[in-house]
Amino acid sequence: MDKAEWSKGLCKSHDSNLWFSPSPKSEDTARAVAICNRCPIREGCLTYSLEWGEEGVWGGLTAKERKVVRRERGVTLVKIG
Repeated sequence: MDKAEWSKGLCKSHDSNLWFSPSPKSEDTARAVAICNRCPIREGCLTYSLEWGEEGVWGGLTAKERKVVRRERGVTLVKIG
């Protein structure tokens, strides 16, 4: 996704800490997932996070949930260097 697409993310209008709660079962995580599920760039965000192995909630899924999806889709993490 390019910069213009990223700017359409609903996360831009919320505190970024919401997406990085220490507990995947917290109220913040549930709120972040709900916001992601309404987001117009959800799929692109999810694709990015699957490839780059980001922490927190991305594309409406927690890191643990994305690990399962990555395996199911056969996505390989991008390696730098």
